[in-house]
Amino acid sequence: RRFFFFPLGVAEHGAALSVCCIDPLAGLVGARCGLRRQSSRTVQVASTRQQWAIADRKRSPQHADEMDPRGKSAAQHLKATQALKRHSENLRMVTKKRDSRDKTMVGAEKEYFCEERYETHATPEVSSVRIEQWRIKDRMKTVSVALLMALNIGVDPPDVLKPSPCARMECWVDVQHQTGAPAKALEAIGKQLQSQYERWQPRARYKQSLDPTVDDVKKLCVSLRRSAKEERVLLHYNGHGVPRPTNNGEVWVFNKNYTQYIPLSIYDLQTWLGSPSIYVFDCNAAGLIVKWFKKFAIQRKKEQQRMTSTSSSSSRRTSTFSTAAAFATDDILLAACSEEQLLPMNPELPADVFTACLTTPIKMALRWFCNNSILSGDITPEMIDKIPGRLNDRRTPLGELNWIFTAITDTIAWNMLPPALFQQLFRQDLLVASLFRNFLLAERIMRSCNCTPMSHPELPPTYQHPMWQAWDLAADICLSQLPAMIANPTGELQHNPFFAEQLTAFEVWLQFGSDAARPPEQLPIVLQVLLSQAHRLRALQLLARFLDLGPWAVNLALSVGIFPYVLKLLQSPAAELKPVLVFIWAKILAMDRSCQFDLVKDTGQSYFMTVLSSSKTPVDQRVMSAFILTCISDQCHPGQCACLAANLLPISLTMLNSTQAALRKWGAFCLAKLWERFEDGQQVGVQAAAHERLCSLLTDAVPEVRAAAVFALGALIGSGEKDEQRKNIEINVGLTLPVVTADGSPIVRRELIIALSHIVNAYEAEFKSVAVDMILEEQKYRQEEEQRARQRGQAKKHGGSPAAKSRRKHENNAAGQQPSSVYGCLWKVILSLTVDPFPLLAVMAKAVVNNVHEAIRADGTVPEEVMAPSRAENLSAPASAVKSPARKALSSSTKKRTSLAAHLYSSIAGSSSSSSSSSSSSSSSSSASASQSSAGPSASATQSDPPHASTGSSPGTFSPSAPLLGHSSGSSLSNSTHTPGAPSASPAHSAPSSPFRSRHNMEDLLASHRSSDVLASGINLLRSSLYEWCSQSFTRPQRDDALLDDPTSPENMAKEWRFQRRSELLADLETAREKSPKLKFDTQIAFLDNERGVVSKELFHPFEPIIISCSDTDLITVWNWGEGAKINQFSNGNPGGSRISSMSLVNPNGNVMLMVGSDDGVVRCWRNFCSDSGMELVSAWRALSDLSPSSRHRGAGLLVHWNQHDGCLLTSGDVPIIRLWDAERDLSVQDIPTGCDSSVSAITQDASRDSRLIVVGCGDGSIRTFDTRSPPRYQAGSVLNEHKKWVINVSMPRSLKCGVVSGAVSGVVKIWDLRKRQSTTTMQIHSTADMTAMAVHDHIPVIATGVQNQRIKLSNYDGKELNVIKYHDGFLGQRIGPVASLCFHPYKLILGAGASDSIISLYKCT
Repeated sequence: RRFFFFPLGVAEHGAALSVCCIDPLAGLVGARCGLRRQSSRTVQVASTRQQWAIADRKRSPQHADEMDPRGKSAAQHLKATQALKRHSENLRMVTKKRDSRDKTMVGAEKEYFCEERYETHATPEVSSVRIEQWRIKDRMKTVSVALLMALNIGVDPPDVLKPSPCARMECWVDVQHQTGAPAKALEAIGKQLQSQYERWQPRARYKQSLDPTVDDVKKLCVSLRRSAKEERVLLHYNGHGVPRPTNNGEVWVFNKNYTQYIPLSIYDLQTWLGSPSIYVFDCNAAGLIVKWFKKFAIQRKKEQQRMTSTSSSSSRRTSTFSTAAAFATDDILLAACSEEQLLPMNPELPADVFTACLTTPIKMALRWFCNNSILSGDITPEMIDKIPGRLNDRRTPLGELNWIFTAITDTIAWNMLPPALFQQLFRQDLLVASLFRNFLLAERIMRSCNCTPMSHPELPPTYQHPMWQAWDLAADICLSQLPAMIANPTGELQHNPFFAEQLTAFEVWLQFGSDAARPPEQLPIVLQVLLSQAHRLRALQLLARFLDLGPWAVNLALSVGIFPYVLKLLQSPAAELKPVLVFIWAKILAMDRSCQFDLVKDTGQSYFMTVLSSSKTPVDQRVMSAFILTCISDQCHPGQCACLAANLLPISLTMLNSTQAALRKWGAFCLAKLWERFEDGQQVGVQAAAHERLCSLLTDAVPEVRAAAVFALGALIGSGEKDEQRKNIEINVGLTLPVVTADGSPIVRRELIIALSHIVNAYEAEFKSVAVDMILEEQKYRQEEEQRARQRGQAKKHGGSPAAKSRRKHENNAAGQQPSSVYGCLWKVILSLTVDPFPLLAVMAKAVVNNVHEAIRADGTVPEEVMAPSRAENLSAPASAVKSPARKALSSSTKKRTSLAAHLYSSIAGSSSSSSSSSSSSSSSSSASASQSSAGPSASATQSDPPHASTGSSPGTFSPSAPLLGHSSGSSLSNSTHTPGAPSASPAHSAPSSPFRSRHNMEDLLASHRSSDVLASGINLLRSSLYEWCSQSFTRPQRDDALLDDPTSPENMAKEWRFQRRSELLADLETAREKSPKLKFDTQIAFLDNERGVVSKELFHPFEPIIISCSDTDLITVWNWGEGAKINQFSNGNPGGSRISSMSLVNPNGNVMLMVGSDDGVVRCWRNFCSDSGMELVSAWRALSDLSPSSRHRGAGLLVHWNQHDGCLLTSGDVPIIRLWDAERDLSVQDIPTGCDSSVSAITQDASRDSRLIVVGCGDGSIRTFDTRSPPRYQAGSVLNEHKKWVINVSMPRSLKCGVVSGAVSGVVKIWDLRKRQSTTTMQIHSTADMTAMAVHDHIPVIATGVQNQRIKLSNYDGKELNVIKYHDGFLGQRIGPVASLCFHPYKLILGAGASDSIISLYKCT
């Protein structure tokens, strides 16, 4: 690739040239045309003067003779410009081809039904990341400090021989140069040690005991424990003036006259001081004390257990034991050395090195650094004492060093210690945390002196951690400036670059790290950097990037102690911090909802209200602020009160009008959480008419917004005391909610069921009354049906009119007697939802009905013998309720008041009235169907009837024991009719269900979603998980859109590979197109036996050797035609008596899914249908609710045509409309009247991307075209009436421009030019028998037609016959069966033929 450089300026046509480096293959064109397309992968490069001149020449060609500033001729630049133009001309065609290819790839890669709502169905994922216990349950404080100084100045202990010179300084007090008596020196040391401890805990109560006796120690310990109560006590023991501890667990003190060393048992010390305590032992062989301390603690615990088991123990002694026996968890020990070691005696160091490290770490660390580093130069110990500043002032050199030391030691501890131990030692108590930070320094310095400090709890070795090198660098930088600082105290300080460098290291980790790698070492340092105003913004931004890696990162950040810092920052007014703070808090609350109380306590909601209320704030920040406010209000009464007082409700109502779907969704969630179980919030919401604003979102274009609106309306219902006005509002809301029963999204209908369950729960008595009335009416209707059945013989003699008249009379009387009831209307909606196409929703609706029926059963208002069958009928076949007079009367009486809900109920339930028949009726139906099909086509069939439509099947009667969805294990597969043009299966093929079917039938799928708790416990367990599911999006990493521009990213590589795969197939088709007049499909490559039923539909996978077929019922079979193996077989789940009427592939170039339409009006979408175990129902909805039950068995059923480019689904069939569904919205977007009285028998759409043309074939033989952009009142754009019989197929292949191929039952195939009113070609392909199947190749001019008399003809568009298929391949090949279906492979010259004898034959072109 070559790159051309342009200046930032204005192009020839006024377009801004904002790119300095242009990739020619990304869209650079000639100089005259300017920049046609700018690459997204551009790098700004500094251009030379010559490159500037070339660009200047391009902008101003008339100045070609001028000279550039460097004196070179502009003619040279003109020559270069002309060369650039010639190169641009050469690239023009490449660019054009690249652009068109990109458009093709983008269109092919648009995938549908792959959104998260289809993956999880609004069910929150169970997080594999467990929330760590980052909060300190019992935060402690060290309130008392005992300082025991056993120095005996002037007298060395007898067991230690000290050399000369020797370390003599105690607490930085030089004993040898101390004037006065030893007592004054001891007193000075005591005061100095107390002042050193006071730097870390200034509010503690300090007590000194200098050269103490046993009684002094006892009195001191008991008094401090009494005053400390349950808080921690620190005991510091300095034994430099006494012998080392004994092997019996004793330390030494003095007698009153200081003439003897008196042993003091550690056991007694434990008893007096109690627990919790922290001990610091600075003496020789201090490890012995730790050893015996543990032994005594174990001994005390055993004694406590023994004393507890005996009743003779006194309460005082038990209390003493229980206080001291808590050593294992509460007592902490720090010892200067191990059991056999002596303290260092280096005269360059103080005698109490361990104490100096614990109490004055900076001074001790710098002195040790000067003694052990060659970089210290001329720095003397006295100069170290003159470092300016204070430890608590980070702006001074000394404070900065202390800040760096704290960050480094925290980092070492966090990286080396287990999380629980880190929390206990470094976050529970401020003084303990300081001592353990300094203990890490003590380990480093003492180990250099051949001493090993010990502790309990025991810490891993940290003295060689790499972070100590960072400390040495920081110390060296400080000391290098020390002489200048001493000479000029007011001079400018050069701040240490430690924190900036560590932030850079953290940033590098973020670029290359992952959850699989080790956590970043710099995380505690980022915590410390938040204290710096100079680095705060960068630190927060890096922290936000870290939290975005996932919940595990949030866990780490909380465990390191980030929470109090970000909570305190909410009080900052800095505007630049708001975006990153909002992001961080959204991540924290998405992981741990318990932080809501901390926010309410610190009035943190005001901070996020400010962000949310500002219209200038970016949308993503407002969305995250809304999420945070919902978290504050979620099941938190103080949070709800705080948000209500902060005017969250009016701001949320404003969000409902936003053009951004995310804002509308979270505005609805804000309202829901604000008034959920909160009466004050509900009253304010009702007064503001919030429910009316939410109702307007029930038809929103985004399914998640509609679901959130239903969720918010459901939260408004059913809590608190109600007056008449509130009751009317809730009922009106309930009557508005059924508008979403026709929604295509399962998550919306799921929220509808939950909202309706709230209404049922709130008005249970009214719904019980309605249910009882329906049950009694059902009983009365059944009795009358039985009576009419007994009189059927007499009615037949009189033409059946008396029975019909009595039925109509009964229905009219019931309609007049039934009172109008809105509860009855809502009850019908709930009943209709019990047969929802999505199994989980049907289970939930059944739970609501079960709850009401169980309440009726408990009341005893209906006899048990009446209750049981009514309950079964209500749950398994609500359509029978519509057929009964009581329910018809209830529907008609409430139609005026609730016309929408009544219409939705009647249409949905009416279209679901088909159910499985009994075994006897199924077998008789199959026999009748088979006999009818064997008789051949009816000569008296009207033009609007499909070919060979069976009249042997009947809709059937409902059985209380029939399953809700799908067939029972023993039901026949052939109890429904065949598709138009396909004969029914013979009884020989009505075999029992195969293992494939029993494995994947809908009962198994339903069982996978069914919860026994829900069915048993009723509506109280119907709790929405929509909010939790939406909240999980904030726990996931935000997608980096920059990766989409990377050509080597997995997404782009997969896109490129799919494009190349498709391009190769299309290239092969172009070669075959030239040979189309000689093509013959005469080589059979596969013979597949479905073993049952008619092969009514077939479908090829475009890129895999897979073919999908379906039977004339609900059985779908997936074959690998390359191997001739059946890889999957499953039930579509449509009710018994119905059949699959159409199939289509969604996302054929990517994540392929199978869309199936059945003649009950339901569309189901299956994922992983090629897998025997991973198959999953993605979505299911009722696309057409107006299919007539009587026409299902004679008409076209439900026809679907999928447009992958637009994500539009065309549905039609035995209805007078064409309904368009938008897959992204999950909504019906348009109804186009067909203007025809007969059924739509075939449907297609122009394959070009920008076309809105729809072509349908009808049962009366007409071909009708429609433009989706035209108003519905104009109906069909054109009507072509040359066919006289049922149209089998209409196709708009890519091989015909503006052309349509249609075929009718009469055997006539016509080719149309839609710009003309008459057909351009007419072919009488079959004349001896009715045509039953037809297929047209999309890219090759080939037409395949089949008839019932076992013949397939292949012809081209000129009517020339290519070949005829009559027999299967092989010697003595059998005759093919009656042709039921035909289909071409979309990219290969392969024909699939399905027959009524269950055989699928595949033929390859030669």
